[in-house]
Amino acid sequence: FGAGMTGGMAYLYDPDGQVADMLNMESLVIGPVAVQHWEDQLLGLIQRHVEETNSAKGAEILRNWDLEKGEFCSGLSKRDVG
Repeated sequence: FGAGMTGGMAYLYDPDGQVADMLNMESLVIGPVAVQHWEDQLLGLIQRHVEETNSAKGAEILRNWDLEKGEFCSGLSKRDVG
């Protein structure tokens, strides 16, 4: 994941801690969703996803948000890191 990524933030759900093995670390910077702004954005995206798709998994994540939010990481292209 991430090869050729340009611009924007990616959020990855990683409850099993396996996402690092699937990332192109030559082009990405990955970290926890530790800034309130990005956490709010992620929450809003999941809420919208659930509204538009009736996703059972998304609804479960929202019901358990205080625990589940720690299962996400965020990533962006190294080109976008100032």
